Amino acid sequence: MDTRFMISVLTLAELWTASQPHARGAGEQLTVLEGSVKLISGGEDETLNQGDTARYAADVPHSIASIDGPARAFLIVKYSEPAA
Repeated sequence: MDTRFMISVLTLAELWTASQPHARGAGEQLTVLEGSVKLISGGEDETLNQGDTARYAADVPHSIASIDGPARAFLIVKYSEPAA
């Protein structure tokens, strides 16, 4: 397997940021830098505050929203692809 990563800093307003499922086996790690967010992945939901980190499946529908004002978060997406 060949593993690829995408790294981003997200700035979230009080709107949902929804994502369609990524490729099979994909996962995400989200660390809240400022504010609070609600994370939903595969029907499970979790509230994260500044300094909290969550790891979750990204090969299912998932979404992130800020709670009570703007939020910033560090996001790592891990994609696993078969070797050529």
